[in-house]
Amino acid sequence: MGLTERTCVVCHGDDHFEVFDQPTEAIIGIGDIGYHHRIQICRNCGFVFASPVLPEEKILLFYEKMSNYEHPQSDGLRPQAEKNQILRYFELINKRFPPAFKGKALDIGCATALGLSLFRSRGWDVVGLDPSPKCVELSKKYYDVRVINGFFSPQLLEKEKPFDLIILCHVLEHLLQPDKVIKELGDLLSEEGVVYIEVPNLLKPYAPKCYFGFEHVNFFTPTSLANIAEANGFAVDSLSCFDNGPQVSPFYPVLAMTLRKTKQKFQMKNDMGEVLPVIEKFKNESGELVARLQATVRKILEKIPKGRLALWGAGIHTSQLLSETDLGQAEIACIFDNDLKKDGSRLMGYPVEKFSGDLEKIKKRIDAILISSEASEDIIYNQISYLEDHGIKIYRLYQRSQPG
Repeated sequence: MGLTERTCVVCHGDDHFEVFDQPTEAIIGIGDIGYHHRIQICRNCGFVFASPVLPEEKILLFYEKMSNYEHPQSDGLRPQAEKNQILRYFELINKRFPPAFKGKALDIGCATALGLSLFRSRGWDVVGLDPSPKCVELSKKYYDVRVINGFFSPQLLEKEKPFDLIILCHVLEHLLQPDKVIKELGDLLSEEGVVYIEVPNLLKPYAPKCYFGFEHVNFFTPTSLANIAEANGFAVDSLSCFDNGPQVSPFYPVLAMTLRKTKQKFQMKNDMGEVLPVIEKFKNESGELVARLQATVRKILEKIPKGRLALWGAGIHTSQLLSETDLGQAEIACIFDNDLKKDGSRLMGYPVEKFSGDLEKIKKRIDAILISSEASEDIIYNQISYLEDHGIKIYRLYQRSQPG
């Protein structure tokens, strides 16, 4: 599979060096590809990005077919932590407009359009854009919000403009050409309009196992996010930093920025001196975590007979866990996942399947389940903890990771 080489999308320089390598040998929906997510830093401006990356057509197909926001375990309804995040940005955005203002809003990557439904409840005209057909269906079912099925394209939205608000909540970190997208937003936005961007905060890379997951190809700081906005016709209107936590999705720290159009020139800043120590600290913590996970996995494998352990979760965490610990060479019964799209696929040779819930069949097949997720560990545990009353051991790598 040919990979795509990238240069810095902020300053467009080509002087960069590798600072981190995250092996991800297999990805559901893409295949067993032996991929390494290599993280670079630009010497000219300090921007951090992935290169080389998977071909864009592979990435787009993954987002179209393997959306993480359909929430099959809750019939498409968002968990409370995601609702809390959406309510927060809804209130933050409302403060950027006059009281009782009613405009037109576009949410790019809107998932099931809960955020847009809140704006519509205040009299806004709203439209969403999302690559997942299922999310389009759920947006109509639960909120009666019109969502266009597809990826961002100015031509696709030409008849919809102008917008008074454009939302990109956890979208920009996924785009191979975020600079181009930001520049094109200017033509879609009204003169007094606002762009809301929310992205992970690289200065606080909390999740040492999955922070540099393959889906994220751009890693922003307040400086680099301002740089890319200002280089493409926008001025920073406001900046907020949130540490999040278990009650707000995503659980790691984020940046929230509002932008307005401008014709003013700006001076690009270089924050490489601030970023490098953060990444070095992250590398050390990541290495220590992988070592702890490896030790835990070995203890579990020693206790559970070969072929009697199942994993729960066929996402990026499991891909990395299989790549970096003994699980990749172990005899695993299967990988359970709530997402029906993954049912019948394989991850590094292990079958992925929907959990049947048939207790007798489960007991005949496995003795234990290892939850392979940091972000959703509590949700998964609450779903299957009843199995412990019937002799099926549940292992948690984070809150309760030490096998007895």
